[in-house]
Amino acid sequence: MILGYLNVNLLDAQIGTVTTGPVDVRGFTQITAYLYGTGTVSGGTVKLSEAHDGAYAGTWSDIDVTLTPSTVTGGAVQANALPLGGYGFIRAQVTGAITGGGSIGIQLVGC
Repeated sequence: MILGYLNVNLLDAQIGTVTTGPVDVRGFTQITAYLYGTGTVSGGTVKLSEAHDGAYAGTWSDIDVTLTPSTVTGGAVQANALPLGGYGFIRAQVTGAITGGGSIGIQLVGC
């Protein structure tokens, strides 16, 4: 790991609905979420959200970035630069199952 560099897999080979654990991103202002697919991906709903504390039990705030699973069919990758900000903790949610027979993953990279 490089000091001051974020590289975390939030999801890998996911098809069903799930909420990941929180990732501490305090101190990182430039973060990109890479959505990637394996096989045929025709739909699904995915979002990123953030909160001030990883143990926060209330409603997390959605991050204004569009993750579109159908664009990553056949191994494609969609890079999504998050709006600049001082995030605390970020998590991913698959709120609508991934369809088409393939799966998706999300990797966070930041500095």
